[in-house]
Amino acid sequence: MKVVLHMSKKVKNSKGLSAKQKLLLTNMFKWCVCVAEIFVTIIMITGIVLLVMPNAKMKLLSSPFGKHFASYIIDKDSYEENVHDETFKKDEVETNDELDISKFEEYTTIALFGIDARGSEFDNITHSDSIMVVSINNKTGEIKMVSLYRDTLSRIIRNNGAVVYDKLTNAYYLGGPQAAINTINTSLDLNITDYAVINFSGLADVIDLLGGIEVNLTKKEMQYVNGYLVETRKITGKKAPDLTQYGDNIHLTGLQAVAYCRIRYTTFYDEEGNAINNDYGRTARQRSVIKKLVDKAKAAGAEQLLSIVDIVFKGQAEEKTFATSLSYEEIIEMIPHLVNFSLIQEQGKTGFPYSLDTKTIHGGSMVIPTDLAYNVTKLHEYLYGDEDYVPTTKVQQISDTIAAISGMKKRELAEDKKNN
Repeated sequence: MKVVLHMSKKVKNSKGLSAKQKLLLTNMFKWCVCVAEIFVTIIMITGIVLLVMPNAKMKLLSSPFGKHFASYIIDKDSYEENVHDETFKKDEVETNDELDISKFEEYTTIALFGIDARGSEFDNITHSDSIMVVSINNKTGEIKMVSLYRDTLSRIIRNNGAVVYDKLTNAYYLGGPQAAINTINTSLDLNITDYAVINFSGLADVIDLLGGIEVNLTKKEMQYVNGYLVETRKITGKKAPDLTQYGDNIHLTGLQAVAYCRIRYTTFYDEEGNAINNDYGRTARQRSVIKKLVDKAKAAGAEQLLSIVDIVFKGQAEEKTFATSLSYEEIIEMIPHLVNFSLIQEQGKTGFPYSLDTKTIHGGSMVIPTDLAYNVTKLHEYLYGDEDYVPTTKVQQISDTIAAISGMKKRELAEDKKNN
């Protein structure tokens, strides 16, 4: 190990120094070399310990060196070529004029979309089967996730500027992630500038790479899983056997889990035993599966987890299953902050709108927020801890229009009725 210390010209010129001064100078030099060697040795030992200790690579990943470790495993070229959506125009993302974006500086908010398109059809026009908003507290690592009901009556902004009131799922169909994010931002007073989208095949791959999941399954759910498997096999081109058992802790492969996520016609029972039906039950199942995947990911070693990510990214060259607007540098920068994250799911807060009703409009059953402005205040309270949020004029206008179309008025949640 070579350590070079640069000393000033005044110190280098030792002529005229007494023997005592020369001895002192020599001792200082030796001391500096010793300190430097000890410092470098400590760094080396720390690195070795982190690499050999159980679960230490995860600790390394969450350290300041984490992003360098991640960039060593995740291939940049395959990410930029096959995963990063360079066509997404962040500078054209719409937000409401009165929105105070300073409140979002401590958070990273991302839109997640699930679609049923196959690889060759991935970039074609399709509906978003699943829509979620994810809020990441950059300081605490706390993550909150809210499902937006796809049948919610919404003000959709098409990419050409045209506006139509329709089901939220149609925003993606009418203009891809750009139109969907503009619709979500302006309807909910959000400042989302990034998204990720995954199809059924990609989700199945991720679940399989993590070893599958275990769920509590009723007899009817087992029957519906087998029913949905018929179509899901055709959509993805993947194989999976029918289920033959139901009960507690039933193991599901990736494709079986995807079929499970699609169930909407029988009751879902959450961890607290609450019964959730229809599309609300479907989104609850999806959140439950994501939570199980998060638990699996956190239990996996850092190298295994990053290898899985790299496999998924490289696999995009053969079949498109995943895309995001986040650049490679943004992904790598986020990794140390996400390793020690905690996923927060509060009862009654993870499905939006919170106060709602249903009504048939334009020949289809739609979810009606009662009303939108009130629901937006509750959303900001949950995602950002803003208990006194006042919606912008634009949100209030959209809320009034939805009320006029549906004929439904504001209806407060029980928790707010008690306070009043």
